Amino acid sequence: MVTRYVAGGMMWKAGLLLGIAVMAPARASDVEALCKAGEESLKLGHFDAAIARFTEALEQDPRCLQAYFGRARAYAEKGDFEKAICDYSEVLRLNPRHGEARVRRGGAYIAKGEADKAVVDLTEAIRDRPTASAYGNRAVAYMALNRLDSALTDCNEAIRLDPGDALYYVNRAWIFMRRAEYEAAIADLKRCLELDPKCEKGYFGLGWAYFGKRELVRARDAFSQLVRISPRHAEGWYALGQVHMACGEPAKAEADFAKAIEAKPGFTRARFWRGAALAAQGLYEAAEKEFARTVQEEPMHAEARLWRAHCYIAVGRCEEALLELDRAIAQRPTWGEAYYQRGAALRKLGRLQEALADFARTLQLEPTHVAAHVARAEVLLASGHPRQALEAINAAIRLDDTRAVLYEHRAAIHHALGQEDSATKDLQEAEKRRNSISRPHISVR
Repeated sequence: MVTRYVAGGMMWKAGLLLGIAVMAPARASDVEALCKAGEESLKLGHFDAAIARFTEALEQDPRCLQAYFGRARAYAEKGDFEKAICDYSEVLRLNPRHGEARVRRGGAYIAKGEADKAVVDLTEAIRDRPTASAYGNRAVAYMALNRLDSALTDCNEAIRLDPGDALYYVNRAWIFMRRAEYEAAIADLKRCLELDPKCEKGYFGLGWAYFGKRELVRARDAFSQLVRISPRHAEGWYALGQVHMACGEPAKAEADFAKAIEAKPGFTRARFWRGAALAAQGLYEAAEKEFARTVQEEPMHAEARLWRAHCYIAVGRCEEALLELDRAIAQRPTWGEAYYQRGAALRKLGRLQEALADFARTLQLEPTHVAAHVARAEVLLASGHPRQALEAINAAIRLDDTRAVLYEHRAAIHHALGQEDSATKDLQEAEKRRNSISRPHISVR
């Protein structure tokens, strides 16, 4: 079937005689009405409906720039950046000087992870018309490329051109945080919140800036305010959980991570940390289930495998721990912590020589791994090698002389060697450090 836009009776009659379907030209008022309906749906957040109206408009007028531009924005709001880029490109084909389409296409490239293409678009947009939004978007692209000096220059220019836009201060604050300049970041985020007291991104950034400064109470307050404003802000609950973990409050952290998962069911990172919070409370069976779900959602999550193995070891299921640790090591063969945990499982199973080999591998990869030095000393002592055990525990104490348990271990080794005076001195040193941490070392990278 051939479709033509024609005018005049003779062509219409010829079309009938030839069996050709002929359409009347689209009325501008119909196309305009569809675009207006699309814009209304877009404002209401009904993105599928907006896309449908703009598509109808394009079916009637394939050169309708407004429909391409509106549909591109709707696709971008839905997160379909590939289609958004296609429609913005069509706008620019129809009108190469459409600056906003170029800026927005740059933003879509950033969201799609193609920051280099975004810089090209935004530089051209700035050359044609230097707007705050073009500078602001290019700053974000430069951040993605780790070009922080260029990003800061562009953020400064965006703020100079539009000092009343709160989000430019948020972006500049993240640049400062990447440079560990937390005071400058906090100042910008406070300015953002002066301009927009309910800005979620402002509270989110402020919380992380305080967290970077280790001002945990203020970080907690900022994230708490964020989730009060937006109770289903998954990243906000996750961040609050991180603060509570850092404060040594795993029960509160577990509740926060649960809220994050409730708000965003596929939030694997929050599920992993919920498991870590449960493990920190000694709730190993519940924690193991969270790590199992994490691995189910993300099979290459080596950290979840390691923590699942740690839970298995804690409840005496060492054979199952070995299976998980073998998988973790296959995924990350140079990860010292995985060898340490496997050594711990082998030790519980009485396979001491294999355990020693894994502790040695840990120390080859991570020479400052205190727990591996300690475990090696314990196994060497149990195997009848107290002098080698003394060397191992001395290495641990050189790395960390604050833990009472390390001096207690060395006292036991001195006792085995018949060095009672040295053993007594170590017990006295241990007493001074009685409140130091002695829990197993687990690092999450």
